[in-house]
Amino acid sequence: MKKILFIAGLVSTMLLAACSSEESVVKEDGKVNAAKDITFQFTEEAYVPGKVSTDKAGAKGIYAAEPQAVDLGDGLIAEVSLEPDTMGTVQTRAPQPMSDGHYTIYAVDASNVRHDGISGTVSGGTFTPDAAKNLELNAGETYTFVCFNDAITDNGTDLQAIEGVVNPMIGTAIHTVSTSAHDVVTFEMKHLMARLRIQISSHMAPPQNLTMKLWLPSIADRNETFDIKGVHINSWSDGNEFNGPTIPFSTNKPYVYSAISQDYTTTSDYVYGSQSILGESYSFNFTGTLHGESLTNMTFPPGTYFYNNHSYLVKVKYKSKGPLYLYQDGTVGYLGDKGTRTPIGVVAIEKTNATNGTAVALKEAIPGYGGCPWSDYGITDGNTTRSSDFNTNYNDLNGYKWTWDAASSTDGKVKANEQTKYQAFYHAANYNPGVGITGANVGKWYLPAAGEWLRALERLGKAGKATTLDYQTMYYIDWKYLNKAFTAAGGEALTNYWYHTSSEISAIKTVTITFDRNGSNPPANKYALTDMDNKGVENVRSFIHF
Repeated sequence: MKKILFIAGLVSTMLLAACSSEESVVKEDGKVNAAKDITFQFTEEAYVPGKVSTDKAGAKGIYAAEPQAVDLGDGLIAEVSLEPDTMGTVQTRAPQPMSDGHYTIYAVDASNVRHDGISGTVSGGTFTPDAAKNLELNAGETYTFVCFNDAITDNGTDLQAIEGVVNPMIGTAIHTVSTSAHDVVTFEMKHLMARLRIQISSHMAPPQNLTMKLWLPSIADRNETFDIKGVHINSWSDGNEFNGPTIPFSTNKPYVYSAISQDYTTTSDYVYGSQSILGESYSFNFTGTLHGESLTNMTFPPGTYFYNNHSYLVKVKYKSKGPLYLYQDGTVGYLGDKGTRTPIGVVAIEKTNATNGTAVALKEAIPGYGGCPWSDYGITDGNTTRSSDFNTNYNDLNGYKWTWDAASSTDGKVKANEQTKYQAFYHAANYNPGVGITGANVGKWYLPAAGEWLRALERLGKAGKATTLDYQTMYYIDWKYLNKAFTAAGGEALTNYWYHTSSEISAIKTVTITFDRNGSNPPANKYALTDMDNKGVENVRSFIHF
């Protein structure tokens, strides 16, 4: 007895040897039982990665979807793009298993009469018939054999492919039924819709309780209709919105609190949509939260193109509008992910596997917004290295060294321990965040160098990068955005005009951060590096490495 064999090659058909029996398969009435006496073999059409192009003319296999940033208005910004999907499209010589699913086979004769009789389930490349079936066909007559999976709606007189989470496929073969004991019919299964995966990227935490449904408005919801011989007839809408089933997601790694900057990638299973949605909106309905904010729907506008048998990757990169915080346990995260952790600083420089991170204290080092001199009045002791070059000070990231390393002081003293001689350093080093620090990776508080202050302003205040050699040049800063980073976590805004750095220009001349927050010289909200004598009374904001 012949068997039905499902073998998926992604490129070419592999013919299997039929059974060795030479007995006649023709009955006295001239009929052949195709269910028993024909070997059915299968290949599956290879998916093609969607091609990247700005051509909006609609050439096959080309889409136009420029990356776009969407302000979700709830603390998140989403950057959306459409790219070729190469997963599962790489060709190999080895035969691959046929896609799992339930399949039906029938034959159509020259008079367009349909003959049913074969169905079964494929799992891991093995076909299991539903039950013993008969499909009696005339020996010597030519038939159109049709195979389809359960993603196809069988109406008896036509076949319909529907959008959703199941890959609709139809395969056809024109074949003359033979009296040979080695009769073989080979199908190439065709993918009738585009295939899409949705990949969500997020920083420091993955989405929580994430679900998604594919949604199409009535103008975009399309059915693909085929005649009983598998020939495409038309694409049409039933006038109803399509709201598909929930689509599973998986995340690339478990979520854990971490001090080191890391990204999470959360990817959906495939969804399938008709190429007939060209120019129509195509939406993904999300539920869940990210960084404590609710996720909302993402929609591709008209001008997004998908094509049958092409595979696409929809990338949604979420960015938080708020800053990262350093917590008492030495880990880092957005405020919406803090859980039971207590924030102690705002991250100015993120930690990597190779470099330390840096955070700015949430509150002033001297309670009550008090100021102090850089050092004792008029002394000429200070850092062993001083510079009047702007770029040198912009690249000075050695605040911890100037604060805690005795060898970095001209008098050989640890400035952090000198309450009278180096007051600004002492207050910075002895800052109390109001909570015990348990993270072993968290260092000691220190007076930041000029370059560390500037990088904090660039990151936390949207400041323009300071590149001029002129210490008096003012740079724009978003004052409200900067201060919200501190106050949102229960900290104190920067309210003074001047802040100490640990960098020096010369003996008794120090580098100071100056704010023009009231806009005396328009435009408002600016800052500059300035050179001040070391007896100036200015505020102190501590920094810390982690």
